[in-house]
Amino acid sequence: MHGSPHLFGDVMTQTVVAVGPGATFKEIVKAGSVTAEELMPAPAAVTVHADATLIRAARTVAQHRAERLPAVTGTGGLRGVVGRSDLLNVFLQPDEEPAEEIRHHMVPLVCPSLVPVAARLVRAVEGIVDVRCHLTGPGPRGEAT
Repeated sequence: MHGSPHLFGDVMTQTVVAVGPGATFKEIVKAGSVTAEELMPAPAAVTVHADATLIRAARTVAQHRAERLPAVTGTGGLRGVVGRSDLLNVFLQPDEEPAEEIRHHMVPLVCPSLVPVAARLVRAVEGIVDVRCHLTGPGPRGEAT
């Protein structure tokens, strides 16, 4: 199966501008503060590493009630930014896309005794919210949504 898990860097906007904490109002046009330091959350900005999974990024956004989440490099440099809607779009793909991938790549390999294990594995796939297994004929038939 391709693309699982999705990474934060896959969906972030990479064209971003960074300013230092002493940047003046003229450098931060229309930001509503005198310096960049006044704009930043205290004690530090909420960020995520660009290689973080989307699940991790979504949890960080939810925990901090952030509208946007900057992605940083291992040295703390700015790599990009993701908004809430960017994170959600990955999980809003049509049901048939992940279901067809699972039917094509997984179902043919599963014997009936492994169906419960396969169902647990499928539930762990990003974008899957429900799994229904139908055992008919010589092999298992499953549905993922």
